[in-house]
Amino acid sequence: MIISVHTGAHATHSHLLLRALLRNKALLAAQGVEVPGPGRYRQILPEVVSRLRGARASADSCEMLVDMLSDQDEATRIVLSYENILADGANIFRKGGFYANAPARLRALRNVFPQAQVEFHISLREPGHWLQALSQVLSEADGLQYDSLLAGNDPAQISWAALITAIKSALPDTELTVWCAEDAPLICPAILQRIAGLTEGPNKGLIEGQTLAGSLDIIAGQLNPEGLRRLRLWLAQNPPTSESERRQVLRAFLDKYAHPETPAPQTTLPGWDPALQQQLRDNYQRDQQTIAAMDGVTFLTA
Repeated sequence: MIISVHTGAHATHSHLLLRALLRNKALLAAQGVEVPGPGRYRQILPEVVSRLRGARASADSCEMLVDMLSDQDEATRIVLSYENILADGANIFRKGGFYANAPARLRALRNVFPQAQVEFHISLREPGHWLQALSQVLSEADGLQYDSLLAGNDPAQISWAALITAIKSALPDTELTVWCAEDAPLICPAILQRIAGLTEGPNKGLIEGQTLAGSLDIIAGQLNPEGLRRLRLWLAQNPPTSESERRQVLRAFLDKYAHPETPAPQTTLPGWDPALQQQLRDNYQRDQQTIAAMDGVTFLTA
């Protein structure tokens, strides 16, 4: 049994990816992949983790939990998605800084399924855009303001590479897949297939050029309505024969039909200046290079 866990991060299309996976529930079930609704695990998993306090679950407990999550006896993979696994939104910067407790939380979750192979899948995002989006989401949901979110931490110290390094150190034998949210509009099919454990080719779940339903959900938010309509029509009339061909088409439509550019969202954050914004962009580029070179990490790119 493989437990495939999409962990966010927060404000990186998590709801769209989960929605797409659920739209393909029947197709994936035919491949032995179970995608339970989030209501079946988002409450009970934290309770189990808390009860175990980092210890490994017994074989019987693991089997009972797997049975609860899966409706089919022949399932070989269960797909879960929950960004609060890394940290509750309000606590991302608390208790030690940027996702400081995430490695321990993931290790504790891994110990819930000691009899299974566990994979984690995580998306990164340029820190300026990420902080702006995260601050907006938490403000609307919980009234949490930007200064409270940061909890006294310096945004310049945000390092995705340090986070991934810490996760790999805590879970050296656990498979980890990483991608950038900025690439997600183009590589959404690859992300979904990776989480679901499907690849192209004979007996791999998908034929060459085929994609899962919902693969356009992320790019749909970046195209104007006419562009999205034309893209769907083009793909229906001219099905790509490969993933590379599909990405070329998507790039062409983004170039022609993307929503008009708006001012960089991070400029609205209090206390920010161009120098800090550039520092964060430079740090993010270095983080990507570092992560791409890590052993035991699959880095999906456009």
